[in-house]
Amino acid sequence: MRVVGYAREVPGADDGESVFSQGEYVRRWVNQHGHRLIAMFQDPRGAAEPPDLSGFEAMRKVLAGGGIDAVIVDRLEAFSPDIVRQEIAMWDIGALGTRIISCRGEEGSAELRATLRDVLSKVHEYQSRFVDESSEDHLIFPLDLDAQDLVVELLPHSA
Repeated sequence: MRVVGYAREVPGADDGESVFSQGEYVRRWVNQHGHRLIAMFQDPRGAAEPPDLSGFEAMRKVLAGGGIDAVIVDRLEAFSPDIVRQEIAMWDIGALGTRIISCRGEEGSAELRATLRDVLSKVHEYQSRFVDESSEDHLIFPLDLDAQDLVVELLPHSA
């Protein structure tokens, strides 16, 4: 299998492993399982908010080009410490035709992950049916949610 690796130091995690140690764990796992590591992408911890994810962005571009069977991570936390963001990143990578393998296996609540995956599949189904992605307003919620005094009024449908 042709694979790429991804490592990220989680912001604020004092006990997290360095990208170097995560990368070594991924390399060792790939060698033990007889796969071919094409590239290793990483995002070291930084002070920037939002965090610099240029390694993740570069990996997505490579995945979009095709020919990669899987992304290997030491832990799913490499995508985010937040389980919802992990699932979104995993959905995004899956949509590019690539699977994800965590060297340490499934992490977190299986029930919560199943619920999140169900929600993401329903969002995808909705977008596929109702959202014109060729327009500039292709987001489900194109509102400025940080705006002050935002009022949304639902109007009855008139026949």
